[in-house]
Amino acid sequence: MVMGADLSNILASPVRELPLQHDRQRRLSAAEADELVGLYRDDTCSTYDLAERFGINRETVARLLKARGLIVGQRPLNNFEKEQIETLRAKGLSANAIGLHLGRDPKTVRGYLGA
Repeated sequence: MVMGADLSNILASPVRELPLQHDRQRRLSAAEADELVGLYRDDTCSTYDLAERFGINRETVARLLKARGLIVGQRPLNNFEKEQIETLRAKGLSANAIGLHLGRDPKTVRGYLGA
């Protein structure tokens, strides 16, 4: 237990400041930005994947894509994914299992199936 005199000494002592640790912001080169946009356009990577791959924040990815005129957000199912959903559903897989297999939200799969 801290006694009254000890407490006043503790409170009177200067506050020790810890150095702030800032992550250094990474700037993409023009070539990297073009590669990032190309990967998003090809529908091979999500904004989360791109952020991790290029070592930048996801919001930065979204801002870059929007600046290039791309719509960021939910992407519609492509024809290959639709075929896969139908094939996997015919094999008896649930919407959750199909979503996991395709890397899509199960709600997207259920929406397509009309379930």
